[in-house]
Amino acid sequence: IYNVHTNLDMQNQAYPTTTMRYTKDFAVVFGGAMGVGKRKDLRLGASMKWLHRVGSVREVRVSEITGNRDSLTSRFGSSGNGIAGDVGMQYRLPTAGRTEVTTSFVYHDIGKTSFGTAQQQDTPTRIEENMVVGLGVRFPIGGTKNRRLERRYGPTRSTSHLSFAFDYSHLNYSWDREQLPKHLHFGVDLEIPLIGLQIGINQSSLTLGTSFDIGVVRVGLATYGEEMGNYAGQRVDRRYVMSIGSGFEFKGF
Repeated sequence: IYNVHTNLDMQNQAYPTTTMRYTKDFAVVFGGAMGVGKRKDLRLGASMKWLHRVGSVREVRVSEITGNRDSLTSRFGSSGNGIAGDVGMQYRLPTAGRTEVTTSFVYHDIGKTSFGTAQQQDTPTRIEENMVVGLGVRFPIGGTKNRRLERRYGPTRSTSHLSFAFDYSHLNYSWDREQLPKHLHFGVDLEIPLIGLQIGINQSSLTLGTSFDIGVVRVGLATYGEEMGNYAGQRVDRRYVMSIGSGFEFKGF
């Protein structure tokens, strides 16, 4: 993974300081997952990554932004290495028919991911840990039944489906630290052959997306709002994302 993030949050130029971020990450990630039970209803996964980060989040004076460039960039020159770990779990509830109800729990950046050594005086900004719980309901649309396989493994999945999802992020944050609406995320996904359509609410903002296949490549487009203020609806930053990916699998695993 290679990721560069830069952000300047300046609403009042008369105010003496403002928040500025510049981070550049290079990471190598290893992970795996397994299913437990006849229908693999319980799924467990984990990943570990090594990261090298340059930069940080700083409070800077407005005079620094308009002043000497070298003086400003030197504030973001710290670098260091870190090790991060994530774990996740899904459990598909025993329901009748082909409707699937799945619960989940994910723990990102266990114990907070820090960079550099304890002896370093200037280290990059660490990555805060995040616990997320979720619930998803998936309704199949159409599909041909294979009764022999269904008798052995249970109701089959459909390639076309309508899904509803909810998650509560930052379970480890109190409502005093982060307002309740900022924890909440809702979404609806309609998957039909060749294309998928998504709509949802991220914190207090509308989210829209689509995904489609071009040969063996899956392309995704999305827009969402990220809350930059202390409470939901105070100040929303609209983001736009495009992803391109492909995958393969080994039958029998």
